[in-house]
Amino acid sequence: MENNLSLISEKLIEKNNYIIVGHSIPDGDCIGSMIGLYLVLLKMNKKSIMLLEDPVPPIYHFLFGSNMILKPQDISKNDFENIIYLDCSDKNRVGESVADFLNDKRYIINIDHHATNELFGNINLVNPEASATAEIITNLIPLLNVDITKDIANALFTGIVMDTGSFQYSNTTSETLKIASYLIDSGVEQEKVRINLFESKSHKEVLLLRKSLQSLKVSSDGKIAWMQLSIDDIKELDVKDLHPEGIINHTRSIKGVEVGILFRETSPGIVKVGFRSKSAIDVAQIAKKFGGGGHEKAAGARLEGRLDDVKSKVLNSVKEVID
Repeated sequence: MENNLSLISEKLIEKNNYIIVGHSIPDGDCIGSMIGLYLVLLKMNKKSIMLLEDPVPPIYHFLFGSNMILKPQDISKNDFENIIYLDCSDKNRVGESVADFLNDKRYIINIDHHATNELFGNINLVNPEASATAEIITNLIPLLNVDITKDIANALFTGIVMDTGSFQYSNTTSETLKIASYLIDSGVEQEKVRINLFESKSHKEVLLLRKSLQSLKVSSDGKIAWMQLSIDDIKELDVKDLHPEGIINHTRSIKGVEVGILFRETSPGIVKVGFRSKSAIDVAQIAKKFGGGGHEKAAGARLEGRLDDVKSKVLNSVKEVID
């Protein structure tokens, strides 16, 4: 993998305008990394915009700058020369509408921490040893001669907290904790971050969790647990714009379970599948079979087909790996 920290910092200083993009169905690391880098570039007097296909999940609205994230239809003048991809293992992860908006002839900076990254940039900063893309961004900032504000610190800390499961997951390293400590010293509002991330669920989010848990199934050997959310479930609860982040972790929390899965029907014939592992099973390799990717312990894929058919296909594949 490529770790061009100094070279990336030189390019960010040299160039003057950027589109910052993240993956569809954005998580905390994607949002936190985008906002953190955007605010850094603002302090450097660089012209920048942030672009996502999907809405920012409400859980991250507390972050300063979250309301500045745009959709392609919000932009009338597309004259930016440089694209920064954050937390994207490949260019298609940004989603169809953003991919159509971008022009491959532009200079591409690719910053990510996925081992499956395709190194698609003109320059790549990819470190699979990092717990989160936000960790990489934090390491980049001192080379840009920018002081970290509390807003930058809040965003990057949020990214690391969410991708490490509050420092519980095995991707948490001593370096991760050093960087988190550095961000705290730089002004993270810990109480604000904690309350907004973990103690501010809406009534609908709790109902979504209940609906998911009601669908919980465990394989006969107790090694696979899965939940599902159909289009009808989502319509019934009126939660189309809610990102069910964290729900899948309830499957992994069951004693004896090695792989947890969440099947989510997002539109007719389209199912998004999330994978979690707490054993030696590499779910990124399973997701890759279905055109997805991710990390050894957390991955995802987007499949076409009926919910029941997708579920059967994926479960059979997981069983083959476990057996």
